[in-house]
Amino acid sequence: MEANEVRFNNWVNFKYKGVDYGNVIIDANYFSHYDNKDYEYTPIPLTEEWLIRFGFVAPFGDTANVRRYVKGATTHLNFTINDSRIYFAFLNSEEIKHVHQLQNLYHALKGKELTINK
Repeated sequence: MEANEVRFNNWVNFKYKGVDYGNVIIDANYFSHYDNKDYEYTPIPLTEEWLIRFGFVAPFGDTANVRRYVKGATTHLNFTINDSRIYFAFLNSEEIKHVHQLQNLYHALKGKELTINK
């Protein structure tokens, strides 16, 4: 994972000296320690659970292998889950593999941070 792939407030997995600290939100410390080999940042695989945590819902009738998720009635961010892969409908079925990619896409399209629903 390259430093230019992430922004402040992106979720990533963090390890320090081999100890896994789990999922964290990127802040200024990330950029100041990025080249330090003791710090390891890796992308978090995007799953259906993450879509739900970010407030996406499945309002459509789904088939056995395909589920569709949207965020808000007017957002028009449609994602399809097929064979455990998540696709953004607008991008001609482009697969979104990591949480930070979803966050960056949402920010680019909506101009807002994608936050976890409490």
